Amino acid sequence: MLNLVLLGGEGIGPEVVEATAQVLKHLVPDVELQRPIHGEAAIAAHGTSIPDATKEACRRADAILYGATHKHCKDVLRFLRWGLTTFANLRPSKTRPGLPSPLKKDVPIDLLIVRENVEGEYPTREGELRDFVARWPEFTDVIGQKIPAEGAFALRITTEIGCRRVSAVAAQAALRRRESGRPGKVTIVTKQNIFARGDGMFRSIAEEILDAAKVPHDHYYIDDACRRLVAQPENFDVILTPNMFGDIMSDIAAELVGGLGMAPSGCVGERWSYFESVHGSAPDIAGKGIANPLGSIQSLSLLFRLTLDRPADATLLEEAVAATLANGYRTADLAESATRPVSTEEMGNAVLEQLERRAATAASGPA
Repeated sequence: MLNLVLLGGEGIGPEVVEATAQVLKHLVPDVELQRPIHGEAAIAAHGTSIPDATKEACRRADAILYGATHKHCKDVLRFLRWGLTTFANLRPSKTRPGLPSPLKKDVPIDLLIVRENVEGEYPTREGELRDFVARWPEFTDVIGQKIPAEGAFALRITTEIGCRRVSAVAAQAALRRRESGRPGKVTIVTKQNIFARGDGMFRSIAEEILDAAKVPHDHYYIDDACRRLVAQPENFDVILTPNMFGDIMSDIAAELVGGLGMAPSGCVGERWSYFESVHGSAPDIAGKGIANPLGSIQSLSLLFRLTLDRPADATLLEEAVAATLANGYRTADLAESATRPVSTEEMGNAVLEQLERRAATAASGPA
């Protein structure tokens, strides 16, 4: 039996996760769903936002669905990323006809960003410059300048194992996409001209892994890559990049195809994985029933493909979402001024209706 943990988080997170749970139960009727205590309720009851019992439930689960973080669930998110070492963040962006886009041209977009998820500038490693200088007074920058004694610093981490494991995920993703008719090409994005050692290591290891997998690849610096992503998004297939660059590029890519409300993501590691929509907690609309659940619902497609090896269910769900949008269903973040926005529940029910129609058609067989 499939065992999934649902962590709604806070803000609109619980609403979109529950809408997603209904879709999941339709596709996998015998799924066991657990909703362990976390967040504000757990702080009140246990003094921590993620008690040990909740952590253990996550470790035993086949996968985790997560909602959103505002102020009470920061340690929940930290556990999911660093506690479970979910080192690769996968964020697809695909054109959905009829959705708003800032692009002036109508081009087909179908790309996947593979972002290193646990290194780089994350989690925060900051301090006071006076402490840095006191401990390393002889340190100078690349042009020989001494470090100033007043101000703040941030540390950026790049390791060989981190580069290797995320590059392997990108290579596997490219090969899977090639099987479905995509180019199967990886674009490595760094700022090697500035961060010669860290980003130089990232690029050289990525090229080694991709060459061994016989995956074609090219490389752009992050500023040039962002320019190209806006100007010619149709030219990208898989993008492989360090943590902060991926954070920025994936939000740009999401905006090109309908906005953050539509953006799914999956965070995977060697043993554990969790899946979430990319939007924030949106506390201003929490509890109003108007949040867009499609980012969370589409995260199920990644769950089916990356963790459960159920590609047929992933395809079925993607088709149902596309049909729902083609029928004009829009939540407030997507609706034109003349359109009555549907609620979170209505959008989820519309996807369920499309799934039921496809199940009925499959059951009736060919005419």
